[in-house]
Amino acid sequence: MRKPGDAIEDAGIVAETADHLEEAYRRYEEALGIAPYIPTNRERIEVVFYDLPNGARGAASPPDGPIQLNSRLWKAMPGIRQATAAHELFHKVQYAVGFRRSWPEFKENDVLKWFSEGTASWAEVRCVSRVSDANKISELFARPDYGLFRASYGSTPFWIHFETLLKGAGRDGVKDFLERIRDTGDPAKAIEEALADLPDGSPRNVEALYQSFVRAALFGRWQTLTTGELLYASVFGPDDKSIEPTLITERHDLVRGQTYKRADLLERMAADVYEFTVPTDAPVGFRLTVAVKPNARFDVQVLHRVKDGEPQTASAERSGDTHGWSSAKLPEGTSWVAIILTCYTRNGSYTLNAAIE
Repeated sequence: MRKPGDAIEDAGIVAETADHLEEAYRRYEEALGIAPYIPTNRERIEVVFYDLPNGARGAASPPDGPIQLNSRLWKAMPGIRQATAAHELFHKVQYAVGFRRSWPEFKENDVLKWFSEGTASWAEVRCVSRVSDANKISELFARPDYGLFRASYGSTPFWIHFETLLKGAGRDGVKDFLERIRDTGDPAKAIEEALADLPDGSPRNVEALYQSFVRAALFGRWQTLTTGELLYASVFGPDDKSIEPTLITERHDLVRGQTYKRADLLERMAADVYEFTVPTDAPVGFRLTVAVKPNARFDVQVLHRVKDGEPQTASAERSGDTHGWSSAKLPEGTSWVAIILTCYTRNGSYTLNAAIE
């Protein structure tokens, strides 16, 4: 039932919205070779304004329904219009390649939304270099421990990192992904296939790709091309301010003779990142042990930096215990050590001990 607040009386806003949708349609069709899905026996996609519940900016009723735009927010927040139009229209691109139509049914949960809402938010950046909510870029940096599969809209930077890696190989990441997922209906499988022929040392699956993203995010290089340029020079929020995310880490000073201890829990496809400053007056003997919950699957990266040099992967070896890691002496002048713990199973608990000798 329509309500009085649903209407948009300002013809200028309606015309602006039509321009945004038509431009996004053109860009998707030209760049991706895929036209947004239009139901059989219809000539166009229906677009309606509603005062949508729960603060939703828009919705694209799957697969045959209209694009719905929040009339109240549309009037109050003009900065969301262009990005939201691109986002909701991209859902129709998803339907065009089979999502909600020919693929196996998915349950409506967050494991689904890292793909459905994450790639639609990725498309906002690809199409108009802005997002309708700055959290779509900043959330995964603020909470790497939250988990990729729970991030929903906030998984956007992960997808941009994926696009960056493929761009370095001369490929269009969005188009490549859509072409592959059309056949598989499986986001993780499509990612794995897209990564398969990248150069040696590149991630090969969604797990390694998330680990690659976290490491790149730590150094602010999550969308840095092999040329040193950024894939997207700026990504703007609805307030027209450029979003400059910084990865949130645990930072501590290590003192000889003392051990830093931490016990915590990680979700599947989530990471904790620790940064330690260390004394530089002698070679550093750095010892690390990580004990994890039985059957939990983790990966641990140890990085170090000498003075202002480039970060290097520390030479780390597993101890006799398959759940332990240890590293040898680090070079003299080492001033910084980082540990990235990535969990690949649900509710993975761990205990970390770090010390210098």
